[in-house]
Amino acid sequence: MVIIEIMQARIFQASEIATLVGIPQPKLAKFMESPGYKLNPSLREKAGRGAPRLYNLNDLLAVALAWWLFQAGLRSQVIGRIISARETSRLLNESEHWKPSENRLLVISRQIESVGGKPAQKISFISAKVVAADVQSADLRGSLEILPLGRLLWGLWEQLRTEKRGE
Repeated sequence: MVIIEIMQARIFQASEIATLVGIPQPKLAKFMESPGYKLNPSLREKAGRGAPRLYNLNDLLAVALAWWLFQAGLRSQVIGRIISARETSRLLNESEHWKPSENRLLVISRQIESVGGKPAQKISFISAKVVAADVQSADLRGSLEILPLGRLLWGLWEQLRTEKRGE
């Protein structure tokens, strides 16, 4: 049986998300309260007295990505643009089937800011071989942020598989 089918119905509380992702609970709460990150619990958004926020599998994957991007030094608005990109959601859902050997990377290329303007930014999900070829042939005038997304997500999926086997 495929883990994602089982996990789609799974409900996570904040403490479980924090443990699985490795994010401190106060930081998780801050992510949820800050509009820049574009993160919202799908099942119960507002935690009232005695009513915890509830998350689904897609929320878990998005929080993990946001946390890794935050640790890489990106600002909340940049993280929010990545999280809310249509391709991001699709790739996070497909990530259960990725293999570590595929070495999938999230690459953020940003042009140096011009006077009075915002820097151009491009988000790509590509393999390490493609990144190496692009860097060698490119006329870079900005910065590249590279996140080993495949390996990070593979590790998270392994935690979920191990947890499921232990039930």
